[in-house]
Amino acid sequence: MTVSGWPVVFAVVAVVNPPRLAPALPGRGRPLRERLEPTVLGGIAASVVLIALAAAGEAVADLLSVSAPTLRVAAGLVVLLGAARDVLGGPPAAEPALSGRRAALVPVAVPFVLRPDLGLLVVSAGADGRVGLTVGAVVVAVATLVGAGAIAGSDEGGGRQMWAWAAACLHGVAVLSGVTLAVSGVLSV
Repeated sequence: MTVSGWPVVFAVVAVVNPPRLAPALPGRGRPLRERLEPTVLGGIAASVVLIALAAAGEAVADLLSVSAPTLRVAAGLVVLLGAARDVLGGPPAAEPALSGRRAALVPVAVPFVLRPDLGLLVVSAGADGRVGLTVGAVVVAVATLVGAGAIAGSDEGGGRQMWAWAAACLHGVAVLSGVTLAVSGVLSV
């Protein structure tokens, strides 16, 4: 039994969780270009790494001598743990962050987008033969992050409840996706 691609797409977007990150993105209160530049650059850099991980999914599974369903179980459980950490830990802080364009690396690329749970998720999806779907999911997640950053960065102190509510919804999606992936992997073993 193979898992359909939708839990992977939902999980990638939910693990990135753009509404959770939007208020902490660099450049809040600055002009749109200055606000978006680090997010776009960091998103592109993180996307390249994630796409490479997805493309290497089968090779990683072979190297580790694990089957794709076993990797799917692990990814589902790690996504669940990551969602729990995000819920209990609250929203990320805007600091520490590098200044200017270097903020694309810290905090945008790492730790906001490139996270262990997302890395394992895309490797697992690649091992399942879902590289194309994973590429699409990563592009959607990063594009949504850029859009959320544009909206949140222009927001002068308001809208925190909206971002918190949207982030909570995506936490729920991450939990459901993690459970779906783990159960699918168990049933496939």
